[in-house]
Amino acid sequence: MLISRLVGGARRPRLRVVANGAILTSAIHARVISTAYYAADSFSVTLPINAGPFTGADYWSSSGSNEIAVEFSIDGGMTFMTAIEGLVDRLVLDPICGTAVLEGRDFTSYFVDTILREQYLNRSASEIAQTFAEGHGLAPSVTPTSRLVGRYYQGNRTRTTLSRDTTCTTEWDLLVALARFEDFEVFVQGRSLFFQPRPLAPRVVFGIDPSVLCALKMEYLPSITDAFEVKVQSWNSERQSPVTSVASSNSSIQTGVTSGTGVPSKSYVITRPNLTIEEAELMAAQALREIQLHRKIISLEMPGDTVLTPRQGIQLGGTGAMFDQVYLVESVERSFAPGTGFIQHVRAVDI
Repeated sequence: MLISRLVGGARRPRLRVVANGAILTSAIHARVISTAYYAADSFSVTLPINAGPFTGADYWSSSGSNEIAVEFSIDGGMTFMTAIEGLVDRLVLDPICGTAVLEGRDFTSYFVDTILREQYLNRSASEIAQTFAEGHGLAPSVTPTSRLVGRYYQGNRTRTTLSRDTTCTTEWDLLVALARFEDFEVFVQGRSLFFQPRPLAPRVVFGIDPSVLCALKMEYLPSITDAFEVKVQSWNSERQSPVTSVASSNSSIQTGVTSGTGVPSKSYVITRPNLTIEEAELMAAQALREIQLHRKIISLEMPGDTVLTPRQGIQLGGTGAMFDQVYLVESVERSFAPGTGFIQHVRAVDI
C-alpha cells in the first residue's frame, strides 16, 4: 500500500490524551518518539492547567504514578490510533503560562527501572522474558527458546547473569542481552512484551510517494560499501584454545581461521571472553549486519499518519537514484502542535 493513500486527501488531524483512564481533549501539544533499537519509546505532552477536572496543578503534583496514552486521528476523531502508552517520568508546571508538561516512557520503563535481584541460572531466555512480563502485569508475546542461558558449556563452568563483571544490572539489560544471544528482537508495544525472532525482511512494507513528503534527505557512506570484515576473537577455557569467527561483507562466515590473502582493507575486531564457536559466529554476523545497516539512510518529513511504526519497511521510489529500494524503519517521531499541525519524521536504514 502507498503511504500517499493514507496521508493524502481530506485530513482533519486530532489529538487525544488519556490520563489515568480519563479522556483529555484539551491537550495543546504532543510528541511521541518510537524506536526499533532496544530502547523505550518516549512522549511529551503539554496540557493547560485548570482546563478541566483532571488538569489542575494539584492533581498532577500529587503522589503516585500517572499513566498516559497519546492518541492521534486523521479523520476528525472518528478513529484514533494509540501512539504510546506509558508512565510519566517528569512533570514541569508553569503557572505563568498556565501549562503542565508531562514527559515519560512506554512500559519498557518497568524493566529499565527494575534492578536484577536474582541470578537466573539454568533458565531459558523465553522463560525469563515471560517471568519479567508477568511480573509487571504485561502480556507476554514470547517465542519459546530451549537453550539455557546461564552456562557456557555443560557441567564445567557456570556464567551468572548478575555479577560484578557483567553489564546486566537491570531487567532490560538482561532482556536485551538475551535477545542478542538468541538473535531475537525485544520491545514493548502497548501492554505487551514481544520477545521473538528477528525477521529476515520487514513483515509489512509501505510504498513512499515522494510527492507527499515535506522533506527528504538521503545519506550514503561509500566506506561501508567497500569490502570489510568483522572478526570476533575469544578464548575457549574448556578446550584451552582460541576461538575466532570472521564475517565478511563479500563472503560467508569463516570460523576458527585468521585472515589470509585477499583480506578486506577494513577490519573490525571484537574481543570477548569465554565465547563458544556458535556464540562467536552469531556475534560476528550481528555486528556485520548492524554496520551494513548504515550504508544508506533516509530521513523523511511528512504529514503524520496512523499506521507507520518501527520495524516495518518502506519502499522509496521515484528519486531516479540508487536510493530507490526497501528500507527498515528505525524510528518514527510524531508531533502535533497548533502551529505545525500533525507531522512525523521517519528515519529508515538499509537492509
